[in-house]
Amino acid sequence: MTNRKLADLNEQTSPLALWRSAPAEILTSRDANCVRRALRGLQIFDEPTWNDAVHGDAAAAIGIAIRLAVKSRLVEPLVDLVMSPVLAAAIEGDAAARAFISHMLLKCAGADPAAQSLAKSWTEANRAAARSSRLTKPEPHMRRPRNRRVMSCAASHGRR
Repeated sequence: MTNRKLADLNEQTSPLALWRSAPAEILTSRDANCVRRALRGLQIFDEPTWNDAVHGDAAAAIGIAIRLAVKSRLVEPLVDLVMSPVLAAAIEGDAAARAFISHMLLKCAGADPAAQSLAKSWTEANRAAARSSRLTKPEPHMRRPRNRRVMSCAASHGRR
């Protein structure tokens, strides 16, 4: 998607609706910050972990979304509200958040055909992240030195 299309999408879409309107590959940390700014000052009563979720705790965000969004009809504004911290965590790289967004979008696919392709974009983002983490090499200080004898920690009992 071009930058112009992304700008048009952002102008037409509330930050709280980005989770159901923008594919994973076009969202950046700037979008995550925008979502977090939109959530500032909002509170969900009887959700003691809401502030943690808004400030980046992916597990808290997913827990709230499971409790509230899964039980709601997917068109309710509450769903956009509770999915927004999940989106911010997903953009920032949380695999569980990406998988949960994909799951929720697949639930929407019956009513919104575009939701299926959005769900696929989050699944692909998870796969790409997993591939990239497998391909990265450990830092030099973490690698085991080559051609060195391994010393035993076992007692030698007088043997050398």
